[in-house]
Amino acid sequence: MRSGLTHIPDRTLAWPPRARLILMLGLDDLTPAPQPVLAVLRPAHARGASIAALRGGAFSLAQAGLLDGRRSLTHWALTDVLRTRQSSGICGCQPPLFG
Repeated sequence: MRSGLTHIPDRTLAWPPRARLILMLGLDDLTPAPQPVLAVLRPAHARGASIAALRGGAFSLAQAGLLDGRRSLTHWALTDVLRTRQSSGICGCQPPLFG
């Protein structure tokens, strides 16, 4: 899914140990997140950082195991795909407002 926006990180993976909020953006083709990204998401979550996802970013959170046993929400067009990748939990969606 393309939104027409380009997001360019302004930090390296060295800063998440200090971050209180991490926003995970989705990859356009829903490829698995690189292992270095997962390696910083899990400890950040364990220490209590708030972690949110935009669009397909939920796939990286599911891959890291952060959605296990939790309710999750994603873009309506991605709900079925997320359900297949989320090991446990409930995946919901907001139906489109316009057909």
